Amino acid sequence: MISIENLAVEFSARPLFHDVSFVINDRDRIALVGKNGAGKSTMLKILCGQQKPTSGTVAIPNDTTIGYLPQVMKLADDTSVIEEARKAFIHTTRMKERIERLQQEMADRTDYESESYAQLVEKFTLEHDRYMMLGGDNYEATLERTLTGLGFQRSDFDRPTREFSCASSSPRFSCNSPTCSCSTSLPTTSTSRAYSGLSSFSPSLPKPWCW
Repeated sequence: MISIENLAVEFSARPLFHDVSFVINDRDRIALVGKNGAGKSTMLKILCGQQKPTSGTVAIPNDTTIGYLPQVMKLADDTSVIEEARKAFIHTTRMKERIERLQQEMADRTDYESESYAQLVEKFTLEHDRYMMLGGDNYEATLERTLTGLGFQRSDFDRPTREFSCASSSPRFSCNSPTCSCSTSLPTTSTSRAYSGLSSFSPSLPKPWCW
């Protein structure tokens, strides 16, 4: 659950919004709909930690991961499609690198009976087990399936991102905790029931909806 209390943002002493309090519960689906300048992107940037509010608090559980897709993507022009997509698995690839370093260290050492070597083996085992629980090397197959599902051909994987249009019409926000699959996007229309948890928004804020 993500909790926001008494949030306020001001620019040059002019309030953008104030007294905003709401809660995002597990499995909520929420959309912010409003005119330009209402504070939609600012709210999402605050939720993902890219921007600080003038006042108020944002409480996010330690086991919750926040993802944010901005309206204007910042991509390295020389990065290939597959390399850019692989960044989504940066934690997995770094873990694999740590495992390979530990494995190499075990191969180089000969003090097999020492306590430090036993600790090294235990550390390697824990890292390896965690890596396998996360899917191991299967992330490459997941990555390829995702790109194919988005319409990329395999021949596109090694092409630089500058050859593709990356315009995005709406920023998106999502949190990924073990018990939560909520997301927030900014569609121009939405036909659903109003989310009562956001009823304390000030009139200048975009109207929240759920589905």
